[in-house]
Amino acid sequence: MDWLIGFAVLWVVCCFPVYMIARRLGHGLPWAAFIPFVNVWLLCELADREWYWVIGLLFPIVGLLLLALLMMDIAKQMDQPEWIGGLVILPVVNLLMLYYLAFCPEQETLPDLLDDNQSPGDRP
Repeated sequence: MDWLIGFAVLWVVCCFPVYMIARRLGHGLPWAAFIPFVNVWLLCELADREWYWVIGLLFPIVGLLLLALLMMDIAKQMDQPEWIGGLVILPVVNLLMLYYLAFCPEQETLPDLLDDNQSPGDRP
């Protein structure tokens, strides 16, 4: 029974950042991150990929490469460098990368920075 509790805790620890990423990107079903196999579909949705990518993710080596591409697309949508998503292929670092994407600060774009630095007389 202890192994079941340990597995449940590990599952929540691994799925929680995907839930937070889905919420930050405005997906309508962020709770799907906690359902097995549906969470893979959710990653495809977040990366704006077709549903049949889920089938490719079932194959060992191909799946790891496709997962890296998915996470790179998700990182790009969150205004983070794409290489951060590629870290998903490294053991242990992948979980840290998910938590980073889930809780990273919003990056300001150049137009936002220019708008903040303009004086009232410079604005049209």
